[in-house]
Amino acid sequence: CEIDKRVLELSKKYLKKINFNSLLDSKIEVIIDNAANYISKNATNDYFDLIITDRPDPIGPGKKLFETNFYKNLKKILSKEGIVVFQTGVPFLQKKEFKQTLSNLKNIFKHSGVYYTIVPTYIGGHMALTWASNAVNINKKINIKKSNLYLRKISTRYYSPEIHNASLNLPLWLKELQTSIKN
Repeated sequence: CEIDKRVLELSKKYLKKINFNSLLDSKIEVIIDNAANYISKNATNDYFDLIITDRPDPIGPGKKLFETNFYKNLKKILSKEGIVVFQTGVPFLQKKEFKQTLSNLKNIFKHSGVYYTIVPTYIGGHMALTWASNAVNINKKINIKKSNLYLRKISTRYYSPEIHNASLNLPLWLKELQTSIKN
């Protein structure tokens, strides 16, 4: 779902080297709508294996993507083994949004947590990604020698078992922020 059709048009035109024309792939279906509205009205139970939400700040139309009902609706549409991932901002600058997201996820899903990456184009650079699932706990480190990427010799430009494991090693201040959250 994308709320702004113009974003897709510009991405197709100017971001080809980043998106590798994936938006033109016949396997991709893009819905022009507010994701919260679409999911609450149209989504089928147990449908998605993976949902990735690149959310804006929780203001204007983006505010719905931070509300409890949105998380509950996402839980309904995840497959039994499904995982949902959220761009949760720069926690150093957005502590309130970070803590509220983690609190909601803890109260709605069986498993949830944080992983960490660097996005140089964001102020602060340090980006928190939160995740949730009813069946899968991705907080566990991957055994690199037994990972699917290693065994299948899958090549990616960024992700690797080592990056996965490193992403779970949170800075002390972020661990403290995460553990300060009450259910």
